[in-house]
Amino acid sequence: MKLDLAEQVLKGKKILVTGHTGFTGSWVRVWFNSIGVEMIGLSLENRDQFSMRKLLNVSIDQEYIGDIADENFVFGVFENVKPDFVLHLAAQPIVSIGYTDPFNTLKSNTQGTAVILEACNRTSSVSNIVCITTDKVYKNREPGRRFLESDELEGGDPYASSKSAAEHVIAAYAQVFKQQGRKISLQVARGGNIVGGGDYAQDRIIPDLVRSIIGNTTVQVRQPNSTRPWQHVTSLIHGYLVLLAHQENSQDYNHEVWNFGPLPQKQLTVAEIIEMFGSKWKQPRIEYSIGKFHEAFSLDIDSGKAAHLLQWKPRWDNEQVLSNTIDWYKSVHELGENPTKFTEAQILKYRSTHNE
Repeated sequence: MKLDLAEQVLKGKKILVTGHTGFTGSWVRVWFNSIGVEMIGLSLENRDQFSMRKLLNVSIDQEYIGDIADENFVFGVFENVKPDFVLHLAAQPIVSIGYTDPFNTLKSNTQGTAVILEACNRTSSVSNIVCITTDKVYKNREPGRRFLESDELEGGDPYASSKSAAEHVIAAYAQVFKQQGRKISLQVARGGNIVGGGDYAQDRIIPDLVRSIIGNTTVQVRQPNSTRPWQHVTSLIHGYLVLLAHQENSQDYNHEVWNFGPLPQKQLTVAEIIEMFGSKWKQPRIEYSIGKFHEAFSLDIDSGKAAHLLQWKPRWDNEQVLSNTIDWYKSVHELGENPTKFTEAQILKYRSTHNE
């Protein structure tokens, strides 16, 4: 499904978005506002010193602040709102926090997913659900190839384990919906290492480099030679929009898992990203250190299924992904650009590559 057709399908729909106060959720908010979606946000408040939520000036139709793992709160929101579609983004997404606070990571990512799906189960208006997990759910023994959706799940750290467990919860509810005869689309999107302007999370390389530049501080780098499937937030949201829209005309139950990864190309290392910051903006202050917890050295996923069946394909290569990301931070923090308008402009720029 082409992007512009997906946007037409979603226009006027009542879509509940969990995690709307976060980085990706804030980009979704701008995008949905531009295409006429009736958006309901459900999330904890973002209390970070910097956050895209605080920078944006974008309206939202309804907003509920609370814990997605609190079933009484969530069930009440669904009963009041009666959404058409649900985009489940909310999560504790930081690997390092998973080690320091494993209980709340599991509570948010695994129990929270169960609560959201049970709320959908109790709400007859819901017809389409997209749950976001991560590329880190795979059993990663550094196989030297890209992971397929059919590969074994595991999760080698608390964060990855919480997301792998969430996928088992999703699969269980898929069977519940099927047995009940619900005509519902339940889709899982696996992506990761999302970059783009407005991310200020701790222990992520891009936000760490930005904080180093704007605050003149030193950033600790654990694995300069590690690679990840770096991809721009607009590309992932494009995938989510297509998933929300593509089953709209189906009269059948449907449950699928989808990888959303970058173009097949040489992946950038952390060291190469640092070099790009220096050439395109300013050189961050770097101090190399030994990691305190296990992280996979390499990770790559195969998105052939999404390309073939959804007509989804990222258009920006590594250079464009990082250039647009750095440009956002530089323009907002150094040049004084309006963050809302600049975000809207980057979404339009991305759209133009897909609606040609």
